[in-house]
Amino acid sequence: MNMIKKQIIGLALGVAVCVPAAKADFQIDFTTTVNANNPVFDFGGSTVKGANGFVGELFLGTVSGNLSPLTTKAGSPSAIQSFGNTATSDDGYILAGSLTYASMTITSDTAGFYQLAVWNTADGADFATASAKPGAHVGITAEQSVTFRGYVSGNIPPVSGVPQASLQPSLTLSVVPVPEPATMTLGLLGAAGLLMRRRKQQ
Repeated sequence: MNMIKKQIIGLALGVAVCVPAAKADFQIDFTTTVNANNPVFDFGGSTVKGANGFVGELFLGTVSGNLSPLTTKAGSPSAIQSFGNTATSDDGYILAGSLTYASMTITSDTAGFYQLAVWNTADGADFATASAKPGAHVGITAEQSVTFRGYVSGNIPPVSGVPQASLQPSLTLSVVPVPEPATMTLGLLGAAGLLMRRRKQQ
């Protein structure tokens, strides 16, 4: 009898563990020119252009200092957006509209943060790759507070009041520095020069 009870309890626990968490979505309006004049400038002062390969992507999260790029749901616009490639957007701006992201926890209005990362696709497929390439033009804004508009997957998404990613000030890209020769390399070159000089003197 005890053995049967243990098996029933074990089965019940197994079922409880396997119950999946409710899926959820949240939306944010990826628009960098709403009620503000905040274009993105390239190093040197000109506005960045999508035609030249510049793109932007949101880093999102609910914990400050722990933001990451997310992939939008199927059917939503791409998470990576180009600059100035639409009829309603000028160079230096992005007007992507409402992006929908998948989440396991955001089912209502939830406080969070975002950053806008900008790079050129000629320097890498993502921001991290471009940021490690000497000579690349890259930039990322400081964290901005935002309230994500969340809802349970399958429900009707919010029809108004979608938070807008347009709070950051203008961003000017910087150039990833070219690493200087290592001190050891310079030392070896100097030693080689001294040896050549001594041979000539002999």
